[in-house]
Amino acid sequence: MKANLEEIGHDYFNKPLKEVELKSIVQVLPNTPVPQAIKMMKDGGIGAIFISENDRLLGVLSEADLLYKMQPGKDWTEKLVQEVMTVNPLSVDIEQHNLSHCMQLCSRYRIHHLPVLKNGSPLYMISILDIMGLIREIFPKSIKEKGVVDELIKFDVEACIEGFDLPAKSKGQVSGRLFLTPLKRLVYNQPIFLDHQVPLSEVMLTLQGKKRGTCLIMEYETRLKGVVTERDLLFKLFEDAPDRFNPGLEVKDFMAPTPHLFFTKNHFAHAINYMVENGHGTIILVDKDNFPVGLVSHLEIFQFITDYIFAKDKA
Repeated sequence: MKANLEEIGHDYFNKPLKEVELKSIVQVLPNTPVPQAIKMMKDGGIGAIFISENDRLLGVLSEADLLYKMQPGKDWTEKLVQEVMTVNPLSVDIEQHNLSHCMQLCSRYRIHHLPVLKNGSPLYMISILDIMGLIREIFPKSIKEKGVVDELIKFDVEACIEGFDLPAKSKGQVSGRLFLTPLKRLVYNQPIFLDHQVPLSEVMLTLQGKKRGTCLIMEYETRLKGVVTERDLLFKLFEDAPDRFNPGLEVKDFMAPTPHLFFTKNHFAHAINYMVENGHGTIILVDKDNFPVGLVSHLEIFQFITDYIFAKDKA
């Protein structure tokens, strides 16, 4: 028998930002050295830091900014955050905007970290993972109680149903069945494969060239050895080579071994739980032989959910 899943009214997502628990913003001056900013990000376990001066937001520095703009083997101790930050980021006002506006803004413009201002001054931040965590809390039966799935053979039978249909939309309601959507419904990215013996320089240049934040490390082209993400890369490099991106380091020195794997028939709830609980932005999809066939980021899941929730109700 199927469990009774929640139905939540659209009104919940119209909650004013001032009624949402927000994280305090982490900010630095524009003349802050990049290594100092990376250390603050690493110590705080955060994916972005904001640059402000005289109570005005100037830019945002994310892991992607650092990965795409730093060059292997180059001394970067003197580089300042203002040289690599994204200037004039989109933002919202805590007195004027609500959760619905934030969700649609992040989805439309692919924003991972959204600054929240008050009277023009940056005070808080809301991220995609923060919003997914809020959604997880209001759909405990549909998401939270589904768990993460520790073994690939143990996943919810409902996720295996061929021809799964999205729940019909009741006017003004969001059904928890949305989160039983199989991951295969997403348009996921093809993985980037690199051999486990390649040097750091090849990893960085490959990710920079393809504008991607994750690559899979293989042995003999068939065995998955580990995964390298932009966060793993930057934080481990800062720890091992604080004065420069040392191109002599090997993949095995900074990859994450034995990553968690998902079937395409696992559903959104499993992925959301894993991402929120572990702070990971990407999951690996595999086929029946455990060979990687795709990568899904929290942004793809978030966009799918947001598009469904805010699509116009059918008459």
